[in-house]
Amino acid sequence: YTANSGGKAFGIQVIDLATGEKRAITDGSRDDMQPRWSPDGTLLVFWSRRETTRTNADLYVVASTGGETT
Repeated sequence: YTANSGGKAFGIQVIDLATGEKRAITDGSRDDMQPRWSPDGTLLVFWSRRETTRTNADLYVVASTGGETT
């Protein structure tokens, strides 16, 4: 899901259903929106506006454990 932690942008987080623990996948410094799981559950794809003009969005992929986006 996406969450705004009091900043100006939205980051992607996941929740462990067994423990209820929330974990940030992206840092929330950009508008990262509408995450979707890959069929095997190892990746998340989402759209984000990462340009300073904030006009167009691009698709990004990140491991479901977090890390570098591509």
